[in-house]
Amino acid sequence: RTMEPGYDMMTEGQQNELVREVSGVLDSIYATHGNNQWKSKLMVNDTIADITLQQVLTRPADFDVIATMNLNGDYLSDALAAQIGGIGIAPGGNINYTSGHAIFEATHGTAPKYANLDK
Repeated sequence: RTMEPGYDMMTEGQQNELVREVSGVLDSIYATHGNNQWKSKLMVNDTIADITLQQVLTRPADFDVIATMNLNGDYLSDALAAQIGGIGIAPGGNINYTSGHAIFEATHGTAPKYANLDK
């Protein structure tokens, strides 16, 4: 079973709905990502955002990849960036492994209105 925590506390109907929903999402990406090579290695851990934020700060080694909605991802990336000096220092990278092209930028972009103002 790949869904923790709380799965055992759900009703059978809730469990079935969760499995159906997660399976649908995973099935839609398996075919287009990694040629299904990682299908048996994927663990889905559905957690509440505030608990995830706490755990990623106190136990970062437990996390390899976090997939989340945009707003929660923004909170997580800001908190993690603070661990290394702040959001202005943390790098972001978009890499196309097929073409070899990449773009690297500050996590939260730039502030052109402050250029050359020494602020």
